[in-house]
Formats: sequence, structure tokens, C-alpha cells
Amino acid sequence: MNLKTIITSGGLLCLCAVFSLAQAAELSYNGDADIAYTAVLNQLKNDGFEIESASKDAGIQTAAVTAGRFKQTNTYMRLTLLPEEKRIRLIVYSAWRMTPGSPWSSTKTSEEKAAAAALKLKGELHW
Repeated sequence: MNLKTIITSGGLLCLCAVFSLAQAAELSYNGDADIAYTAVLNQLKNDGFEIESASKDAGIQTAAVTAGRFKQTNTYMRLTLLPEEKRIRLIVYSAWRMTPGSPWSSTKTSEEKAAAAALKLKGELHW
């Protein structure tokens, strides 16, 4: 994650988090974008993911899942539909903390986790 300072047209200063797209995995699909979106959304639900938000325009975001007893990891996925390219971009975000109640680390992306999740989805959807 890179932090960038941007001055908006109104002269306001904005600190923005910019995630590298190199950390994203992609799924290609054939056919209709609406069918691909519905298939991915239903498969995530079948896999037990709770969906925090979902729309064809904004994409799908899973709810954060916390794992671990002492060192905890908080992980969620964001999937973005790119209909003109017939692709779905998948990014996995995670943060960790040493003990329950301590502050979370800054959120990072994981190329390995994104690739594994994309491969799993691709296999389940037979794409």
C-alpha cells in the first residue's frame, strides 16, 4: 500500500491509500458479465463467505474474517467486474495483531492469497 497526498480541484488536501494492482489476481470468463457476476457471488456464498457488499458496478466485498487465537489475522476479499475485458479482478486484504484487543497492523494485499483464491474459484466455476 502506498500513501499519496493529492490536492483536489477545490484546494483540499487528501491522503489516499493506493493499492498496487500487481497484488491482484484475475479470472477470465466467456459469455455475459451478468451471468459471471451472479456465478461468482453465488459460489462465494456456497463457500461460506459472508458478503459485506455486492453490486455489479462496485464489485463484491466479503466480510472480514478473523482467524487465530493469539496472533490474529483479519482477512477479506474484494472482487471487481471488468465487463469490457471479460475479467474479474480479485484482491485479498489482510491485517494482523499480536493479541486480542491490541491495534491492527496496516492493511496489506497478498498476491499469493489472491492467486490461490482465484485458482480455487476458477476450479469451482469450471472456467
